[in-house]
Amino acid sequence: MAVAHAWDEAHEKLTRLKADSLNGLPVATNKVTIAEYLAYWLTNIAKGKVRKTTYVNYESLVRNYVTPEFGKKKLIRLTARDIRAFLAKTAVTCQCCAQGKDKKRPEHKRRCCALGKCCKKLPSDRTVRFLLVITRAALQHAVREDELPRNVARNVELSMGTRREIEPLTSKEGRNLLAAAREVVGRVRAGGAYRSAPR
Repeated sequence: MAVAHAWDEAHEKLTRLKADSLNGLPVATNKVTIAEYLAYWLTNIAKGKVRKTTYVNYESLVRNYVTPEFGKKKLIRLTARDIRAFLAKTAVTCQCCAQGKDKKRPEHKRRCCALGKCCKKLPSDRTVRFLLVITRAALQHAVREDELPRNVARNVELSMGTRREIEPLTSKEGRNLLAAAREVVGRVRAGGAYRSAPR
């Protein structure tokens, strides 16, 4: 029974691949990983199309977010469900913990996650959206180069964003802010140019 079932699955897959080929769809057969493809895409495609600062941002997002999650996964195996789950998880994961930011500081300067006190530094909604934009762009180029039959990231939609609690100032912080503002206004009214106080 198991052999017949496996044969049926293999025959169905072969029939589908033949049909795709006859319809002009590329048949993806490569074994390239997502990390390898993104490194190629960043260096050979994105670098020549975007401003230097945008490229630096792309490279940082790929290195810090996408590659740790999907790096070893085969490009052809990536699904819309994978991308959606990755973005949802990233949106609620402390990036200081995930990327070991506090752990990279010298021991005497560690202040949160490395000491077991999570700072809950979540990525902004803009960062999460940018991750989807980068993924879509890279996968679309893979489709153009016949590395993939379709861009699965085009099927991923994000919600309108998360509402984050705003932490109000303490009464002491509020008084200090008002005092500093009054000082600046007083200097401007007196005709003096504003200079920050020496520290």
